[in-house]
Amino acid sequence: MVNHYLLLIRLKEDLGISGLALEWFRSCLAKRGQRVSIDGSLSERFSPECGVPQGSCLGPLLFLIYVPKLFRVVEDQLPHVHCNAHDTKIYLSFKPISNTSQEDAIRAMKFCIEKIRRWLIHDRLPLDDDKTEFIIIGTRQQLNKLQAMNIKVGGAEIKSSHQVKNLGSWLDRNVNMRHHITDVFPLGTIPELSAESCMEIVSSEEGKVVSGIYWLNLRELGITQVYCDFTHTRHGWNLIARFSNTDTVHWMLDTGHWWYDRKEAFGKTTNPSGNTDMISPLFWLLNGSDFKITRSDDSKHIALLQTTSNCLGGQTFRSKVTNYGDFRNDKVWHMGQCLGTCKVQYSGPYQITDGFGKATCSGDMQAADEVGFWCGWGWSGAVIMIGGAQGACGGCEHGIGITTAKQASFSSNGRPEDDFGDSPWGWDARSYSLNLWIR
Repeated sequence: MVNHYLLLIRLKEDLGISGLALEWFRSCLAKRGQRVSIDGSLSERFSPECGVPQGSCLGPLLFLIYVPKLFRVVEDQLPHVHCNAHDTKIYLSFKPISNTSQEDAIRAMKFCIEKIRRWLIHDRLPLDDDKTEFIIIGTRQQLNKLQAMNIKVGGAEIKSSHQVKNLGSWLDRNVNMRHHITDVFPLGTIPELSAESCMEIVSSEEGKVVSGIYWLNLRELGITQVYCDFTHTRHGWNLIARFSNTDTVHWMLDTGHWWYDRKEAFGKTTNPSGNTDMISPLFWLLNGSDFKITRSDDSKHIALLQTTSNCLGGQTFRSKVTNYGDFRNDKVWHMGQCLGTCKVQYSGPYQITDGFGKATCSGDMQAADEVGFWCGWGWSGAVIMIGGAQGACGGCEHGIGITTAKQASFSSNGRPEDDFGDSPWGWDARSYSLNLWIR
């Protein structure tokens, strides 16, 4: 708040205003009374000793006359200062090539802040130490080179912020406007952060548990909703499909329609606890290295199985399962082999999962810690084969997209086919679904 006495001195000494003109300013500022009305109740009349009339033409002008000394205070310390009616911003640039460069920048900033603080106290302007914010802006690679920084303002220890507000706009440390977009859009439209990947969310949250629904800004599709799972790992997983035996007909169609031909989403990538079929746009669009499978009734999303050694090789999941050829050729089902395989590792829950539990075949794919793609043995086949075949197990006894049809089709031909299960001939799970994630 501008002090009337000090402002009149500046008008006289800095601008040479005197006599009747100075008295006019004194009358405008000091010889005024005001009252406050709340719900019809009127306060006693009082004369303010500081501040300028709000909404008046003179207000901004008098404020500019009062504060220019601030620029002289900092001009020998920092080259850049921006002032607004409610805040002051000081900033400098440095290269994160060494600890010395970082320490020099912080030292200069601290010294400048202390000078400003002394000037504000002298000129009777209020300073809320604990409302001070500071932000370090740079690329992710540059920021990773820096050590943690704090700045002390008076008695308050100020930590670096991830984003700060500047004249109605949010400025974030990577200048990607993500937080600003989230703030501007209604919560019902964009409920969470918009990012280019789940990994970007992990970096921005510094390892916090932030599992939930987010929006990825994909170049090919625009802003797309996904479920990012960070419960057990700092490496982001994206939910791209859900397999359930409750509505198989919706996507396990003749000719492998969903796997091969279709290029749009079915269902929504929302909460992974659902028990309905779903294929997200990310099934076709998001590149990755590995995939994992979890149960929909497992809130911790622990992998039943997870591929290792870059199974997807930077492809989308659809590319992985369709790059072996046209599956409308019935040879895919009775070649006595899988068209592709990947190494996998299993976890404890997999062994006891009804309808998708550990196969009992000796010498099968499971024993070799492998998962197969488009496998055909005898009268059964599987898009993703987990166990069976070889030895005493003469079929695809265990997998996702299993069928007894000896052709490139998911039609039953009088026999059942399932999204997943232990066997095309036996019981299949219907109380939960399997979630497919990639990263």
